[in-house]
Amino acid sequence: HQHVHVFPAVLRPMIRMAQKHRISWVRTPNEPEPTSPDFTLPDDAREEARIFSRLGQAARPLIIASGLHTTDHFCGLYLKGDFSFRRLESLLRCLPDGLTELMTHPGRTMEHPPETPFSGFSTPEREQELQTLLNKNLRLTLKEMEIILTSFPENPD
Repeated sequence: HQHVHVFPAVLRPMIRMAQKHRISWVRTPNEPEPTSPDFTLPDDAREEARIFSRLGQAARPLIIASGLHTTDHFCGLYLKGDFSFRRLESLLRCLPDGLTELMTHPGRTMEHPPETPFSGFSTPEREQELQTLLNKNLRLTLKEMEIILTSFPENPD
């Protein structure tokens, strides 16, 4: 959770546990900073994305060398707080070839959410992500860009 597995103090124990429990895929949140003007972020959100990207970039070689699998690319850190269709489409148009993981957190906004540790999962931002992913034009955009949605392969080799 929260990409803690790429922190240097956690990375090697995570790799050992993934191997022990036969978890073959590991998320590597290293995302190049978008250059499009569609990706303006508050300074704190941009810095958070930069930190996780640097940690993910440093973790990638160790993850691959361990025999675990990770996608070729990762995106979504820079969509935080404004996962709109316009921004998603802009991001999709810049995807490099290969397997890319798109991080999303769709959800519903509750009118009166209960006070629990999970209350943060019921926010307008998550509702916006859900609406973006359900946008009727998304499938057309994916088809036009020849992007294929997939899950992680069971046997990646």
